[in-house]
Amino acid sequence: MSYGLSTAVNEIKISPFARDHWDAAQTVRNLSPENQAKQNALIRAEVKVLRTAYMVQTKNMSNDDLAAIEKLWKETFACVDPFILHEAVMRFIKKDRKGFFPAPGLIIGYIEEIVSEIKWRQIELLERQRMEQ
Repeated sequence: MSYGLSTAVNEIKISPFARDHWDAAQTVRNLSPENQAKQNALIRAEVKVLRTAYMVQTKNMSNDDLAAIEKLWKETFACVDPFILHEAVMRFIKKDRKGFFPAPGLIIGYIEEIVSEIKWRQIELLERQRMEQ
C-alpha cells in the first residue's frame, strides 16, 4: 500500500549528516532479531510485489533463482526504511515502460530521489517553524 510521501514525511527518519542520499536512507540499523525478521518479511513482500508486477519474467524462474533474488534484496536493502523502499518500488513500477524486473541499483536511484524530497520537505518545515516563532 502506498501512502504517498506527504503523509509520512514527518514519520520517516533520515540521517541529516549523511554523505549522500543513499547513505541517508540507511537508517534501520542494529535491529533486534525479532525486528530483523520483520524487516526481512517486509523486503520479501516487496520482492513479491515485483514478482507480481513482472509475472511474465518471473514465472519461469526456478525456486533457487527466486531465493537468490530475495537474498540479494535483503542484503542490499536491509538498512532502508520499509516505507521508503515500498515507495521506491511503487514509483519504479508506475514509471517503468520497458517491462523488465529491476536491478537493485534502479530502486536505489528512486530511494535517493525520495530521500532528497524528504530532506527538502523537512527543511521547509523547519523554516516555517522558525518563521512562526
